[in-house]
Amino acid sequence: MSASPVSAAELAELARYLFETSASIDIPVDKPSRVEPQGLSMADFRNAPIQASLDVAVRFLTDAASAVRSFEVASVDPADSYAFALQMVPEARKYDLANVGTYQGAALLAESLLGENASKVRQAIGSNLLDETPPDPQDEFFLVAKALSDLRTGKTRTARMGLSEIGNIRVRSEVEDLSLFQEAAHSLTAKTSVTNSIFPRPGAKRALLYTSLAAVVEPEPAERALQLALAETETLPVEQQVCLFPALASVALRTSKGEALEFFDRAVDAENQAALKAKSPEIETADAPLRCSESGLVEYVDTRGGRQGIVLEVPGVSAYSGSAFLRDAKSADLKRLEKIADRLKDESLLTEALLRIAERMVNEREIQ
Repeated sequence: MSASPVSAAELAELARYLFETSASIDIPVDKPSRVEPQGLSMADFRNAPIQASLDVAVRFLTDAASAVRSFEVASVDPADSYAFALQMVPEARKYDLANVGTYQGAALLAESLLGENASKVRQAIGSNLLDETPPDPQDEFFLVAKALSDLRTGKTRTARMGLSEIGNIRVRSEVEDLSLFQEAAHSLTAKTSVTNSIFPRPGAKRALLYTSLAAVVEPEPAERALQLALAETETLPVEQQVCLFPALASVALRTSKGEALEFFDRAVDAENQAALKAKSPEIETADAPLRCSESGLVEYVDTRGGRQGIVLEVPGVSAYSGSAFLRDAKSADLKRLEKIADRLKDESLLTEALLRIAERMVNEREIQ
Protein backbone atom coordinates (compact mmCIF):
# COMPACT_ATOMS: atom_id res chain seq x y z
CA MET A 1 0.00 0.00 0.00
CA SER A 2 1.45 3.36 -0.95
CA ALA A 3 1.42 6.23 1.51
CA SER A 4 0.02 9.66 0.65
CA PRO A 5 0.52 13.00 2.40
CA VAL A 6 -2.13 13.37 5.10
CA SER A 7 -3.58 16.15 7.21
CA ALA A 8 -5.96 16.05 10.16
CA ALA A 9 -8.59 17.72 7.97
CA GLU A 10 -8.44 14.88 5.44
CA LEU A 11 -8.66 12.32 8.22
CA ALA A 12 -11.74 14.07 9.57
CA GLU A 13 -13.33 13.97 6.12
CA LEU A 14 -12.79 10.22 5.94
CA ALA A 15 -13.98 9.70 9.50
CA ARG A 16 -17.25 11.43 8.73
CA TYR A 17 -17.72 9.03 5.83
CA LEU A 18 -16.84 5.91 7.81
CA PHE A 19 -18.51 6.62 11.13
CA GLU A 20 -21.23 9.21 10.43
CA THR A 21 -20.18 10.94 13.66
CA SER A 22 -22.89 13.02 15.30
CA ALA A 23 -20.21 15.35 16.66
CA SER A 24 -18.72 17.33 13.80
CA ILE A 25 -16.75 20.49 13.16
CA ASP A 26 -16.24 22.38 9.93
CA ILE A 27 -12.59 21.68 8.96
CA PRO A 28 -11.49 23.01 5.56
CA VAL A 29 -8.95 20.84 3.72
CA ASP A 30 -6.56 23.67 2.93
CA LYS A 31 -3.19 22.85 4.44
CA PRO A 32 -2.13 19.19 4.01
CA SER A 33 0.91 18.17 5.99
CA ARG A 34 3.89 16.60 4.25
CA VAL A 35 4.00 13.78 6.77
CA GLU A 36 3.68 10.33 5.18
CA PRO A 37 2.77 7.76 7.85
CA GLN A 38 3.55 4.16 7.05
CA GLY A 39 0.66 2.10 5.72
CA LEU A 40 -1.90 4.90 5.27
CA SER A 41 -3.41 5.15 1.78
CA MET A 42 -6.09 7.80 1.50
CA ALA A 43 -7.42 6.28 -1.75
CA ASP A 44 -8.06 2.92 -0.05
CA PHE A 45 -10.20 4.56 2.62
CA ARG A 46 -12.09 6.75 0.14
CA ASN A 47 -13.02 3.61 -1.80
CA ALA A 48 -14.19 1.70 1.29
CA PRO A 49 -17.49 0.05 0.24
CA ILE A 50 -19.32 -0.10 3.59
CA GLN A 51 -19.73 2.67 6.14
CA ALA A 52 -18.82 1.71 9.70
CA SER A 53 -17.79 -1.80 8.63
CA LEU A 54 -15.79 -3.31 11.49
CA ASP A 55 -12.66 -4.29 9.56
CA VAL A 56 -12.47 -0.96 7.72
CA ALA A 57 -13.13 0.96 10.94
CA VAL A 58 -10.41 -0.83 12.90
CA ARG A 59 -7.93 -0.40 10.07
CA PHE A 60 -8.74 3.31 9.79
CA LEU A 61 -8.48 3.87 13.54
CA THR A 62 -5.10 2.15 13.75
CA ASP A 63 -3.51 3.92 10.79
CA ALA A 64 -5.08 7.31 11.48
CA ALA A 65 -3.96 7.13 15.11
CA SER A 66 -0.35 6.69 14.00
CA ALA A 67 -0.70 9.82 11.87
CA VAL A 68 -2.54 12.19 14.19
CA ARG A 69 -0.31 11.47 17.20
CA SER A 70 2.61 12.82 15.14
CA PHE A 71 4.05 16.10 16.38
CA GLU A 72 4.46 17.23 12.76
CA VAL A 73 0.76 16.79 11.94
CA ALA A 74 -0.35 18.44 15.19
CA SER A 75 1.96 21.44 14.81
CA VAL A 76 0.79 22.10 11.23
CA ASP A 77 -2.94 22.06 12.11
CA PRO A 78 -3.41 21.90 15.89
CA ALA A 79 -7.13 22.83 15.76
CA ASP A 80 -7.89 20.18 13.14
CA SER A 81 -5.81 17.58 14.98
CA TYR A 82 -7.49 18.38 18.30
CA ALA A 83 -11.01 18.18 16.87
CA PHE A 84 -10.25 14.97 15.01
CA ALA A 85 -8.58 13.23 17.98
CA LEU A 86 -11.40 14.17 20.35
CA GLN A 87 -14.06 12.87 17.97
CA MET A 88 -12.19 9.63 17.39
CA VAL A 89 -12.03 8.75 21.11
CA PRO A 90 -15.63 7.43 21.22
CA GLU A 91 -15.22 5.67 17.85
CA ALA A 92 -12.09 3.93 19.16
CA ARG A 93 -14.03 2.82 22.23
CA LYS A 94 -16.59 1.15 19.93
CA TYR A 95 -14.27 -0.42 17.38
CA ASP A 96 -10.68 -0.57 18.64
CA LEU A 97 -10.05 -0.16 22.38
CA ALA A 98 -6.29 -0.44 21.87
CA ASN A 99 -6.26 3.01 20.26
CA VAL A 100 -8.31 4.92 22.84
CA GLY A 101 -5.20 6.01 24.74
CA THR A 102 -3.43 6.94 21.51
CA TYR A 103 -6.20 9.36 20.52
CA GLN A 104 -6.34 10.75 24.05
CA GLY A 105 -2.60 11.37 23.90
CA ALA A 106 -2.92 12.97 20.46
CA ALA A 107 -5.63 15.28 21.81
CA LEU A 108 -3.39 16.33 24.70
CA LEU A 109 -0.56 17.08 22.29
CA ALA A 110 -2.76 19.26 20.07
CA GLU A 111 -4.47 20.89 23.07
CA SER A 112 -1.17 22.16 24.45
CA LEU A 113 -0.30 23.67 21.06
CA LEU A 114 -3.69 25.41 20.86
CA GLY A 115 -3.55 26.93 24.33
CA GLU A 116 -6.68 28.86 25.29
CA ASN A 117 -8.16 28.33 21.80
CA ALA A 118 -8.72 24.66 22.68
CA SER A 119 -11.92 25.61 24.52
CA LYS A 120 -13.39 26.98 21.27
CA VAL A 121 -12.83 23.64 19.56
CA ARG A 122 -14.39 21.75 22.48
CA GLN A 123 -17.38 24.10 22.37
CA ALA A 124 -17.83 23.48 18.63
CA ILE A 125 -17.72 19.72 19.20
CA GLY A 126 -20.13 19.90 22.12
CA SER A 127 -18.16 18.25 24.91
CA ASN A 128 -14.73 17.31 26.17
CA LEU A 129 -14.72 13.63 25.26
CA LEU A 130 -11.48 13.08 27.18
CA ASP A 131 -13.39 13.41 30.46
CA GLU A 132 -15.70 10.48 29.78
CA THR A 133 -13.20 7.67 30.29
CA PRO A 134 -9.83 8.01 32.04
CA PRO A 135 -6.83 6.69 30.10
CA ASP A 136 -4.97 3.53 31.02
CA PRO A 137 -2.46 4.70 33.67
CA GLN A 138 0.10 2.32 32.20
CA ASP A 139 -0.18 3.77 28.69
CA GLU A 140 3.35 5.07 28.12
CA PHE A 141 2.39 7.17 25.10
CA PHE A 142 -0.38 8.92 27.05
CA LEU A 143 1.81 9.50 30.11
CA VAL A 144 4.51 11.13 28.00
CA ALA A 145 1.92 13.17 26.07
CA LYS A 146 0.51 14.40 29.39
CA ALA A 147 3.98 15.30 30.71
CA LEU A 148 4.94 17.17 27.54
CA SER A 149 1.58 18.93 27.54
CA ASP A 150 2.26 20.12 31.11
CA LEU A 151 5.73 21.31 30.12
CA ARG A 152 4.42 23.26 27.13
CA THR A 153 1.95 25.09 29.34
CA GLY A 154 4.50 25.86 32.06
CA LYS A 155 3.30 23.24 34.55
CA THR A 156 6.78 21.91 35.23
CA ARG A 157 6.07 20.69 38.74
CA THR A 158 2.97 18.78 37.60
CA ALA A 159 4.97 17.15 34.80
CA ARG A 160 7.66 15.98 37.22
CA MET A 161 5.10 14.60 39.66
CA GLY A 162 3.88 12.21 36.97
CA LEU A 163 7.34 10.90 36.03
CA SER A 164 7.20 8.02 38.50
CA GLU A 165 4.33 6.48 36.48
CA ILE A 166 6.57 6.07 33.41
CA GLY A 167 8.11 2.61 33.68
CA ASN A 168 10.70 2.92 30.89
CA ILE A 169 13.86 4.32 32.52
CA ARG A 170 15.18 5.87 29.29
CA VAL A 171 11.88 7.63 28.52
CA ARG A 172 11.51 8.80 32.11
CA SER A 173 15.05 10.19 32.08
CA GLU A 174 14.46 12.07 28.81
CA VAL A 175 11.26 13.68 30.09
CA GLU A 176 12.96 14.57 33.38
CA ASP A 177 15.79 16.21 31.44
CA LEU A 178 13.22 18.27 29.54
CA SER A 179 11.59 19.34 32.80
CA LEU A 180 14.96 20.46 34.18
CA PHE A 181 15.53 22.46 31.00
CA GLN A 182 12.12 24.14 31.34
CA GLU A 183 12.82 25.01 34.97
CA ALA A 184 16.17 26.52 34.02
CA ALA A 185 14.63 28.50 31.13
CA HIS A 186 11.83 29.91 33.30
CA SER A 187 14.27 30.94 36.03
CA LEU A 188 16.49 33.13 33.79
CA THR A 189 16.46 36.81 34.78
CA ALA A 190 18.67 39.87 34.33
CA LYS A 191 20.32 38.95 37.65
CA THR A 192 21.18 35.35 36.72
CA SER A 193 24.92 34.66 36.97
CA VAL A 194 26.74 33.51 33.85
CA THR A 195 28.26 30.25 35.10
CA ASN A 196 28.95 26.75 33.82
CA SER A 197 26.28 25.38 36.16
CA ILE A 198 23.40 26.85 34.16
CA PHE A 199 22.48 23.32 33.03
CA PRO A 200 24.02 20.03 34.21
CA ARG A 201 24.68 18.48 30.78
CA PRO A 202 26.50 19.90 27.75
CA GLY A 203 24.75 20.17 24.40
CA ALA A 204 21.98 22.04 22.62
CA LYS A 205 19.93 22.74 25.75
CA ARG A 206 22.86 24.40 27.48
CA ALA A 207 23.65 26.37 24.30
CA LEU A 208 20.05 27.61 24.16
CA LEU A 209 20.08 28.64 27.82
CA TYR A 210 23.30 30.61 27.39
CA THR A 211 21.87 32.28 24.29
CA SER A 212 18.71 33.17 26.20
CA LEU A 213 20.75 34.50 29.11
CA ALA A 214 22.67 36.77 26.72
CA ALA A 215 19.33 38.24 25.69
CA VAL A 216 18.28 39.27 29.21
CA VAL A 217 21.45 40.29 31.13
CA GLU A 218 23.57 43.44 30.86
CA PRO A 219 25.95 43.79 27.85
CA GLU A 220 29.14 42.75 29.65
CA PRO A 221 27.89 39.41 31.07
CA ALA A 222 25.91 38.97 27.83
CA GLU A 223 29.15 38.80 25.89
CA ARG A 224 30.44 36.02 28.17
CA ALA A 225 27.14 34.16 27.80
CA LEU A 226 27.40 34.39 24.00
CA GLN A 227 30.92 32.95 24.06
CA LEU A 228 29.79 30.07 26.26
CA ALA A 229 26.85 29.45 23.92
CA LEU A 230 29.23 29.50 20.96
CA ALA A 231 31.55 26.96 22.61
CA GLU A 232 28.57 24.60 23.11
CA THR A 233 27.19 25.16 19.60
CA GLU A 234 30.50 24.39 17.90
CA THR A 235 30.44 20.84 19.31
CA LEU A 236 26.97 20.03 17.90
CA PRO A 237 25.87 18.46 14.60
CA VAL A 238 25.21 20.90 11.74
CA GLU A 239 21.52 19.91 11.80
CA GLN A 240 21.32 21.66 15.19
CA GLN A 241 23.74 24.46 14.35
CA VAL A 242 21.41 25.70 11.58
CA CYS A 243 18.99 26.71 14.36
CA LEU A 244 21.50 27.82 16.98
CA PHE A 245 23.80 30.10 14.96
CA PRO A 246 20.92 32.33 13.75
CA ALA A 247 19.69 32.49 17.36
CA LEU A 248 23.15 33.59 18.49
CA ALA A 249 23.33 36.14 15.67
CA SER A 250 19.96 37.65 16.53
CA VAL A 251 20.74 37.98 20.23
CA ALA A 252 24.22 39.41 19.48
CA LEU A 253 22.61 42.34 17.63
CA ARG A 254 21.96 44.04 20.97
CA THR A 255 25.66 44.08 21.95
CA SER A 256 27.73 43.90 18.74
CA LYS A 257 26.48 44.02 15.14
CA GLY A 258 29.90 42.88 13.94
CA GLU A 259 29.72 39.78 16.11
CA ALA A 260 26.16 39.18 14.96
CA LEU A 261 27.33 39.11 11.36
CA GLU A 262 30.08 36.64 12.27
CA PHE A 263 27.45 34.33 13.78
CA PHE A 264 25.31 34.76 10.65
CA ASP A 265 28.34 33.75 8.58
CA ARG A 266 28.64 30.59 10.70
CA ALA A 267 24.91 29.95 10.19
CA VAL A 268 25.41 30.01 6.42
CA ASP A 269 28.32 27.57 6.74
CA ALA A 270 26.10 25.24 8.77
CA GLU A 271 23.27 25.48 6.23
CA ASN A 272 25.66 24.62 3.39
CA GLN A 273 27.09 21.64 5.27
CA ALA A 274 23.61 20.39 6.16
CA ALA A 275 22.49 20.71 2.52
CA LEU A 276 25.56 18.79 1.32
CA LYS A 277 24.99 16.10 3.93
CA ALA A 278 21.35 15.71 2.88
CA LYS A 279 22.32 15.28 -0.79
CA SER A 280 25.08 12.74 -0.15
CA PRO A 281 23.71 9.17 0.05
CA GLU A 282 27.03 7.90 1.31
CA ILE A 283 26.75 10.10 4.41
CA GLU A 284 24.43 8.51 6.96
CA THR A 285 22.09 10.91 8.77
CA ALA A 286 21.13 9.64 12.22
CA ASP A 287 17.52 9.74 13.32
CA ALA A 288 18.41 12.43 15.84
CA PRO A 289 16.24 13.22 18.86
CA LEU A 290 16.82 16.95 18.17
CA ARG A 291 15.80 18.57 14.90
CA CYS A 292 15.61 22.13 13.65
CA SER A 293 12.34 23.86 12.77
CA GLU A 294 11.19 27.46 12.17
CA SER A 295 9.96 27.52 15.77
CA GLY A 296 13.30 26.34 17.12
CA LEU A 297 14.88 23.05 18.10
CA VAL A 298 12.39 20.22 18.54
CA GLU A 299 13.32 17.37 20.88
CA TYR A 300 11.67 14.02 20.28
CA VAL A 301 10.90 11.30 22.81
CA ASP A 302 10.41 7.79 21.45
CA THR A 303 7.81 5.71 23.30
CA ARG A 304 6.24 2.33 22.64
CA GLY A 305 3.26 4.13 21.10
CA GLY A 306 5.28 6.40 18.83
CA ARG A 307 7.44 9.50 18.70
CA GLN A 308 6.43 12.77 20.39
CA GLY A 309 8.05 16.18 20.17
CA ILE A 310 8.36 19.44 22.06
CA VAL A 311 9.91 22.74 20.99
CA LEU A 312 12.76 23.85 23.27
CA GLU A 313 11.59 27.39 23.97
CA VAL A 314 13.65 29.97 25.85
CA PRO A 315 12.89 33.62 26.64
CA GLY A 316 14.40 36.36 24.48
CA VAL A 317 15.15 34.12 21.47
CA SER A 318 12.85 34.10 18.43
CA ALA A 319 15.11 33.77 15.37
CA TYR A 320 16.03 30.19 14.47
CA SER A 321 16.79 30.59 10.77
CA GLY A 322 18.88 32.86 8.57
CA SER A 323 15.71 34.46 7.22
CA ALA A 324 14.45 35.19 10.74
CA PHE A 325 17.82 36.77 11.63
CA LEU A 326 17.63 39.00 8.54
CA ARG A 327 14.21 40.12 9.73
CA ASP A 328 15.79 41.27 13.00
CA ALA A 329 19.00 42.72 11.50
CA LYS A 330 17.40 46.05 10.55
CA SER A 331 20.52 48.13 11.20
CA ALA A 332 23.31 45.68 10.27
CA ASP A 333 25.55 46.46 7.31
CA LEU A 334 23.52 45.66 4.17
CA LYS A 335 26.46 44.99 1.86
CA ARG A 336 28.02 42.56 4.30
CA LEU A 337 24.68 40.87 4.89
CA GLU A 338 24.22 40.38 1.16
CA LYS A 339 27.77 39.09 0.73
CA ILE A 340 27.28 36.49 3.46
CA ALA A 341 23.81 35.45 2.27
CA ASP A 342 25.07 35.08 -1.29
CA ARG A 343 27.17 32.08 -0.16
CA LEU A 344 24.04 29.99 0.50
CA LYS A 345 24.05 26.98 -1.80
CA ASP A 346 20.40 26.04 -1.30
CA GLU A 347 18.45 28.03 -3.92
CA SER A 348 15.27 28.38 -1.86
CA LEU A 349 17.19 29.63 1.19
CA LEU A 350 19.24 32.00 -0.99
CA THR A 351 16.10 33.40 -2.64
CA GLU A 352 14.38 33.90 0.72
CA ALA A 353 17.45 35.65 2.18
CA LEU A 354 17.89 37.96 -0.82
CA LEU A 355 14.20 38.85 -0.72
CA ARG A 356 14.57 39.88 2.93
CA ILE A 357 17.55 42.07 2.03
CA ALA A 358 15.72 43.57 -0.96
CA GLU A 359 12.72 44.41 1.25
CA ARG A 360 14.98 46.32 3.60
CA MET A 361 16.60 48.19 0.70
CA VAL A 362 13.17 49.25 -0.58
CA ASN A 363 12.05 50.35 2.89
CA GLU A 364 15.18 52.43 3.44
CA ARG A 365 14.78 54.15 0.05
CA GLU A 366 11.16 55.01 0.86
CA ILE A 367 12.22 56.55 4.18
CA GLN A 368 14.86 58.65 2.42
